[in-house]
Amino acid sequence: MKNKGLLLFLVVMISGVNFLSAEKEDVESLTGWFWTIKLHKNLNNEDLSNKTILKKKVLFSNFKLANLEKATVKDSYFYWNNFYNANLSKMILDNTTFERCDFSRAMFVKFNKNNIDAIDNIVFKKCNFNNVNMAKANFVSVKFIDCKFVGTNMTSANFRDAIFIDCKIKPASIKDTYFDNTIFENSPIDIE
Repeated sequence: MKNKGLLLFLVVMISGVNFLSAEKEDVESLTGWFWTIKLHKNLNNEDLSNKTILKKKVLFSNFKLANLEKATVKDSYFYWNNFYNANLSKMILDNTTFERCDFSRAMFVKFNKNNIDAIDNIVFKKCNFNNVNMAKANFVSVKFIDCKFVGTNMTSANFRDAIFIDCKIKPASIKDTYFDNTIFENSPIDIE
């Protein structure tokens, strides 16, 4: 426990030193340097529907069974979070990265990106999408790196211009799924 506190203290101190050493005219450009950090939050069964998450770093938190339907997430970073069986239906993302997150059995029905033309502004790294429902979800230009999709329902989902790198893809269904201009780098779709 002491090590986590020391690490957080060092991060704040280093960030503060950078902020304090800035020239006066640079202060306005540094307003985005500090993101609110959420550690070890238990949001199990929380109703976060229609909420906005803006410029947050969310680390090691539990969103199991949470309702994030129609939530908007922008300019955020999620690391090692549990979204098991969470409802992310109709959620809107913009400029957000999820790393080492578990989305097992989550609902991404009609999930969407805010800026449909932005390339690679939504990234999933080393995430688990096993047994996820992605029916009618919109993953246009989303980047997936080293993710697992086993038993995933991708029916009528849109992966146009998406990029899959080193992913394991063994979906339960890809009926009417759009993969136009999608790149599969070392990520073959394994259909039985």
